[in-house]
Amino acid sequence: MDAKEFNRKLNRFIKVCIKILVVLILWQFLEVSGMLVSQDVAVKALETQGFCNVQVIDKHWMFFGWHGGDKGVGVRFDVVATNPIGQKVSVYVFSGWLFKAATVRTR
Repeated sequence: MDAKEFNRKLNRFIKVCIKILVVLILWQFLEVSGMLVSQDVAVKALETQGFCNVQVIDKHWMFFGWHGGDKGVGVRFDVVATNPIGQKVSVYVFSGWLFKAATVRTR
């Protein structure tokens, strides 16, 4: 391999590394992992706690810290459901992507 070909391959490698780095930075900054969380996570979390008639109203994942989220959490679902004693309530369901379990909180 001559010097010209080596430099060309090195430049290509550097460009790929930069692109990967940019994607990782944007991923962290925009907190896009929350968009990968299905609303089924919220429904299942509430049904497990005895809620019924679960309706997901909204999903917040972009700039999540502005919506009251914690650093380890990637999404907040605004949900209306019927609680175990029959009252219609509005709750938040917080969750993360992949290995994070869901947390139910009152509004």
